[in-house]
Amino acid sequence: MEAGPAGSRLRLRILIPHEDPRAVIVYFHGGGWIMGEPADVEPLGRALARRSGCAVVLAGYRLAPEHPHPAAVDDCVAALRWADAHRTEIAGGPVPLVVAGDSAGGNLAAVVAQRARDDGGPALALQILVYPAMDCDPETPSYRDPENQLLLSRDLMIRFWDCYVPDASVRRTPAASPLRAADLSGLAPAEIITAEHDVLRDEGEAYAERLREAGVPVGLRRFEGQMHGFFTMIGLLPGSERALDHVVERIHARLPARSAHTGEGESAGEGRGSGEGQGSGEGQGSGEGQGSGEGQGSGEGRGPVDVHGPGPLYGPDPLHEPDRLYGPGPLREPDPRCGPAAVRPVPGGGSADVR
Repeated sequence: MEAGPAGSRLRLRILIPHEDPRAVIVYFHGGGWIMGEPADVEPLGRALARRSGCAVVLAGYRLAPEHPHPAAVDDCVAALRWADAHRTEIAGGPVPLVVAGDSAGGNLAAVVAQRARDDGGPALALQILVYPAMDCDPETPSYRDPENQLLLSRDLMIRFWDCYVPDASVRRTPAASPLRAADLSGLAPAEIITAEHDVLRDEGEAYAERLREAGVPVGLRRFEGQMHGFFTMIGLLPGSERALDHVVERIHARLPARSAHTGEGESAGEGRGSGEGQGSGEGQGSGEGQGSGEGQGSGEGRGPVDVHGPGPLYGPDPLHEPDRLYGPGPLREPDPRCGPAAVRPVPGGGSADVR
């Protein structure tokens, strides 16, 4: 535990590979800004730490509607600054710092990257945005496409925005909708993943194009046949394995290896230093392989099909498989604070991230 903004306490879970980490990745979970916690993405974080050779800090943040915008942003900025100040404790030296997240967490990662540029630090080596929520506009073609109304629908996304930023005028500011920032120059290089059947697809790809126009090095890959949420389904969907392979490949391409680094991370243990908010080595070597699904559909040896230089921003995924999930049924109940049809987690269904 570590002191956060306004006297709150940030909940952090730190995952360190056996070899000297090549970077520290601060990862923000998804959940529409109203649900989720670091434990939800621990299987992903463990696999990412092992395969990339990076330390992964899973950061919690206060959730709406009890804590509307900008509480989550403030907590994520505080988590990034904490990781920056503790890089030597976590990784043994001043390694590169990376910010990452999926869905609402991708939104927060992008906002934090913009804040880091505007505030003069911490310096970021890379931002990894996985099907990020980049704008509050629900009228894009991907929002309106009937084939995209799956695990995340247009109606549900509107309700998430109602809970997170009740004031519509604030939603249109870059602090909530980072696609609306007037100037994207000077941001950290970015790797962006989108899913074909996702209401957020168009805004993620629009952000990649705007970064490109601003001179920011950016890679974009759309995963065909996939829906929102597929990336975190480690061990369940082959598409998740392919996306994780892609992220690891881009990390290795973007970040230099440390002189003490002796491998690509596949043989690294996971979970060392997984105490919450501490680099104390609690849980050292425990839970190796849990939920990793390593090797399933990984396709080692294949070259990337996306483009990271001039030309089209993304290419098709030639290994498209129609692996889709349509959800286990209703998980939420109405919350009057978010409007007549808004949603919140069912009581008992999850824990807050900041105490």
